[in-house]
Amino acid sequence: MNTKSLNYIIIIILLICSLTLLLSLFTPIEITDSNIAKVIWSVSITGLLCLIAHIILRKKYKNIYRIFTFIAILSVGIYFLKADMAVDWETEKVLYVHHKTKNKVIAKQYQYIGEWTFNERIVKVTKVAPFLAYVEEVELANIDTNKYTTCSSGFVTASDK
Repeated sequence: MNTKSLNYIIIIILLICSLTLLLSLFTPIEITDSNIAKVIWSVSITGLLCLIAHIILRKKYKNIYRIFTFIAILSVGIYFLKADMAVDWETEKVLYVHHKTKNKVIAKQYQYIGEWTFNERIVKVTKVAPFLAYVEEVELANIDTNKYTTCSSGFVTASDK
């Protein structure tokens, strides 16, 4: 694999991570896995730092640019691996499961604020990918029971399909 194709692969990975991060910040799509969130934040911030360094240093200081890139990747990676990046909302219990697909559920979620204080909400969660979910708040009174069945255990199992 030559350098040019490797650069394209790195740019594509940076774009995917940055777009996923922007989607999770500005839309109802949430990153549900904290480890994936750490990787996406690390790659996005490292890419931004390297882009700034590339614009400032250009080709004049090629060796300094390589050293800066290595230090940026190392420091951002260590920071996010050690940082406790909890996902904002945690699912407490699955209340309803969609009849046709188990990727759509109605769940009760909580958010830990601190000192024994929690926020609660009822949401419709649609899994887009294993680590991405489209989340929208709903009222329990507005749930169409023709499309959803009650989940007795609180967890999605094979019998709840």
